[in-house]
Amino acid sequence: MEETLISDGLFINGVTTPAQSGDTKIITNPANGTAIASVAQASAVDVDAAVSAALDAFGAWTALSFSERQQHLKRLAKGIEAAETDFAQLETRNVGRPLRESTDEVHLAISYLEYFSSIKDADLERSYLNSANGETTLLRMPYGVCAIITPWNYPLTSAVKELAPALLAGNTVVLKPSQWTPLSTILLAKVAIESGLPPGVINVITGTGITAGASLVRHQHVPRIAFVGSTTVGKDIMRMSADELKDITLALGGKSASILCHDADLDKALPAVAGNILKNCGQDYFARGRLLVQQSIYEEVAERLVTIFRSQVIGDPMNTNTTLGPMISRAHCKRIQKYVELGGSEGADLLYGGIQPENEAAQNGAFMQPALFGDVHPGMYIAKEEIFGPVLCLMEFDSIDQAVKIANSGIYGLGATIWSEDANRANQIARTLHVGVIAINSATARYPDVSFSRVKHSGTGKESGIEALHQYTLLKSISH
Repeated sequence: MEETLISDGLFINGVTTPAQSGDTKIITNPANGTAIASVAQASAVDVDAAVSAALDAFGAWTALSFSERQQHLKRLAKGIEAAETDFAQLETRNVGRPLRESTDEVHLAISYLEYFSSIKDADLERSYLNSANGETTLLRMPYGVCAIITPWNYPLTSAVKELAPALLAGNTVVLKPSQWTPLSTILLAKVAIESGLPPGVINVITGTGITAGASLVRHQHVPRIAFVGSTTVGKDIMRMSADELKDITLALGGKSASILCHDADLDKALPAVAGNILKNCGQDYFARGRLLVQQSIYEEVAERLVTIFRSQVIGDPMNTNTTLGPMISRAHCKRIQKYVELGGSEGADLLYGGIQPENEAAQNGAFMQPALFGDVHPGMYIAKEEIFGPVLCLMEFDSIDQAVKIANSGIYGLGATIWSEDANRANQIARTLHVGVIAINSATARYPDVSFSRVKHSGTGKESGIEALHQYTLLKSISH
């Protein structure tokens, strides 16, 4: 099918505008390498214009009541819902994720907006008697202009889960999507205006992190930054923000583990374990890339997972039969294949995959077979580093204490899953894991209303729920 070339500019103060330099970037479809869009590339001058628009809009926006801002979020949710097909197809063409997965992501983005638009008690103002027997009032105030910088793997959801609490708290926003996948973020801003959001409340700048991103991070009128992306870039943003003492939250890398106990329901667990690492080709910082398997069931688990991995339908992500689409780029695909080679050289047993599929689609796009490794040990690079691809490492354990030690090893502390039919055992294990989000007998546990912390090198700050709203506020006390 021939692609229709989209021409998109920056989105500032409610209108689409070209970059002042006139620079553009061609965006390609990772499934076939064809051009799908030409997108403006912002410079520091464009960033300044976007921040100025957000500053101008801040006074009127923050003057609205909490419930009035909630109504705007509700209308935005309805607007995304009405354009669901457009969003899902755009995400699939830009990211390469299978269409059914993109549709699920659109629904998740809507659920974040619906949650924040329905909060009853936001605790933005409360009074109490202080220790001097006087009255103190605590007020939560917005920062002003907030920068939200999002990654290429889940551009729409990553934007909305930060955007919703930021706007509800009374802030205005400048969004900076990845230079590789900006299209759904631009559409989001357009739908917001069509849904009645005032101009300047949401602005979108597109371009590179080195130019547009760095200009936004360093801007003197941007006191708060939310970044979703790699740990390496997150550290760079912290350094760039140090002189201005900006408030920063970072959602960074992960190397999450699943612990599969001997009494787990394998019929339920194994399809979920495989689905978790195969979703979006494993390009997910919540992906459980390590599967810790109790010794007595290890051989059965390995055999059944090989069957599941072998059954994946790799191909055109717009085809409803496809279960595994392309990776974001051929360069990223080659990076993952180097990890596969590294795993073999370290002594891990490649049980399946890790190579380019032998079909016509694979010749034009960024495709690879998912890789399943057995006999992986904690000290191996493939067990420690975030691969960010469809690579699952099987690691055998004997005792629960050993499993917990392995799961807690490494620099990341994002998520984990425990598979066991013994509820007491599962809860005891959960309390010993040094991670922010834990699921029991489920592949994941990310919900708009459930807050959690990012631990170790997986980032800083809180995500989701009421804690996410409070993070977009400054606390002021008034006592008399």
